[in-house]
Amino acid sequence: ADIKERLNKVIRSIHNEKEVLEIEKKIGQRVKRSMERTQKEYYLREQMKAIQKELGDKEGKTGEVQSLTEKIEEAGMPERVKETALKELSRYEKVPSSSAE
Repeated sequence: ADIKERLNKVIRSIHNEKEVLEIEKKIGQRVKRSMERTQKEYYLREQMKAIQKELGDKEGKTGEVQSLTEKIEEAGMPERVKETALKELSRYEKVPSSSAE
């Protein structure tokens, strides 16, 4: 009976470890996807800057967006509000200068 009890404890322990490992794996995958997305966005932004520079838009919208980004970062607003502001600014940045919006 003692051996059975010990085996059951070992099995429960192994089962718990398996659950922990599965959770860690899921978290790791989420972090990896998030990092990949962030890196991709950074790379694309840098490409966009280079293209705008090549087109001669050095201080137009790019300068304005950079200035507004800094102001948003320094404003000390709640994280959710800050994320929304940056998202809207990003949308604004993508709208062509000749657009009516």
